[in-house]
This record gives sequence, structure tokens and C-alpha cells, in this order.
Amino acid sequence: MALTWLYFVFGFCLLSAVLCSDWSVSMPQRIEVLSGSCVLIPCTFEVKDENRGELKDRASGVWRKGSQWFEGSRDVFNSSQHQNILQGQIVGDLLQKNCTTILHNLTMNYTDKYYFRIEAKFKLTFPTAVHIKVIASPHKPEVTSVGTVREGMQVNLTCSAPAPCPQLPPVLTWTPATLGDSVNVLLDNSEGTKKVSSTLSFTASYLHHGNIICSAAYPLQQGGGSESAEETVALNVLCGSGSLGLGCGGGRSPAVLLSSDSVHLQALSADNSPIYENASVVKASQGSKDLDEPVYNNSDSACASKAGYASHPPAAAENNYELYANSKVPFRK
Repeated sequence: MALTWLYFVFGFCLLSAVLCSDWSVSMPQRIEVLSGSCVLIPCTFEVKDENRGELKDRASGVWRKGSQWFEGSRDVFNSSQHQNILQGQIVGDLLQKNCTTILHNLTMNYTDKYYFRIEAKFKLTFPTAVHIKVIASPHKPEVTSVGTVREGMQVNLTCSAPAPCPQLPPVLTWTPATLGDSVNVLLDNSEGTKKVSSTLSFTASYLHHGNIICSAAYPLQQGGGSESAEETVALNVLCGSGSLGLGCGGGRSPAVLLSSDSVHLQALSADNSPIYENASVVKASQGSKDLDEPVYNNSDSACASKAGYASHPPAAAENNYELYANSKVPFRK
């Protein structure tokens, strides 16, 4: 009779949330989990004052898929049973009204709404559900956008990715690997779910001009493999006070240029104007050419932006040449 009365009261709660505000469960509305991995469901609940004493001895928790009612639903996990459709653990303390749960090895057919049911001296299925969506591949991680920086500035890039299975969090890596050191940290979101964050700090130089990639690799429980996703951001590095860069064939080159190559002059000043005045080519055996102003060769390449082109004097293919240019500003060591 008492159990019948409890179901009657709870049914009335569905119609009048104001009168039954003591019966409640708190969990995220939606969680995405990678197929073949586990999922953490943050969960707490409240019961009426007169039922709190009934949680002192023992209690078990059930996760019901599809509906809160017996009809049209399926109990996929029951903490009081050893064999379940989904294996898992209630990592929270039910006697402290914490129903946080980990469910393992979810596959695509487990996308659905899930309802929590408490079973003690009373039994109650809460009407609030969490929608778990199982996805085949992870989303791209999020990377803070820096855009344009000046050479010598401190740059901080942060990459973050959700960690629905904190037992197997994603591993974040940066490319190029020469940018600097980074550490992966597992953090809490406001609703109790987890994410992994990685912060990369470095002093900007021309070597960092271009694309930077953050990759997130998710280990899987099934098969021992992993799934990965990556995000790319562009970093535009401007020279702080002006410097000269020389390149060959559209990119930076070594000091010696083959006679068949075209010479690519690249330079940038603080106001985005070219800073080179002229360029000349001599044979490598001739050494540095004597010019009126300071001379810098392409072994001192720095960052590059605006470009001009010149072709060095025609010569036999077997001759090697070095390129020298006059700069309006001294090269910064």
C-alpha cells in the first residue's frame, strides 16, 4: 500500500512540479560519447524529507534506456546486479544522493534518453533524462585564435577537447613539435563533465609563421585503437623592427644558390613596407661583396611578408652563387 501511495504521489509530481520540488535529479541534458568508449554521467538527486532516512542503510541505482516507464524502456545497468546489458559503476555515493555513473563500451545503437532510478526502501524513477548521443568520430578540438603577432612577443595558445570518458582522456599534441613544451590537464566543466586542455607558450619568431595544428587522439576501449581529430590555426608573425629575409624559389634557402634558381627577396618593416634596397649576386668563391652599406646574406634569413623578385646573372649551371643585399636597418641578432 505504501509503495502504491508513493507511485501515486510521484505521478502527481509530474503534473505539479511546485508541490513536488523535493523529488529531483540533476544531470547534463546532453552528452556526446565516442563509439567504443565509456561515458561519465554526472548525477545528483534529491528526495523528500521523510524519505531521506531510508537512504541510510543501502541503495542501488538503475539506468533505464528509452522511457522512464516500464513500458517502452529497457534497464541497461543495475548496480545490484553483476550481469548487465552495459557494464559500469556508480562512482558516486547513493547514500549521499550522488548517482554519478560510468558506463562502458557504448556503441552507436545506444544513442537514446537515459533515466535514473533509485531503489532503496522506496523505488523511484526520475522524470528528467540525459540524452546520450554516440558518435563515430570525435569533433575537432577548440584552439584559441591569435592571428597576427609581432616577432618577440609572448604567444599563448590553448587547445581543449571534451573528455566524456575520463578514464581514457584524449591526448593533445601540437604541430610543429618544435614550438615548445605543453602539458595536458584534465579539467571539470560547469555541469560536471570533463575536458582536456593543453597550453602552449613560446616567444614568436619567423619560424612560427604559418599553420599550427592541435590534434586530439581518443583511445578506445574496444579494439585498443584510437580515433583522432585536429584543428588548424594560422599564426601571422610580423617582424618587430624590420629585418631582411632572402629565399629561393618562393621559400627560404641556404646561403648558396644554384645558378639556375631565381632569387626571392622577402622583407617586412614595422609599417609593412619593404626594407631592402638592392641585391647582387657573386660567386661563392669571391666572398662578400664590398658595398657602401651593411651587407647581409641569406644565411641571416628572418621573417618574411612582402616579396620582390630578381634573377641573378645567367651563368653556367655548375657555378654556385651567394646573394647579398643592402638593408635599410641593421639585422637584429
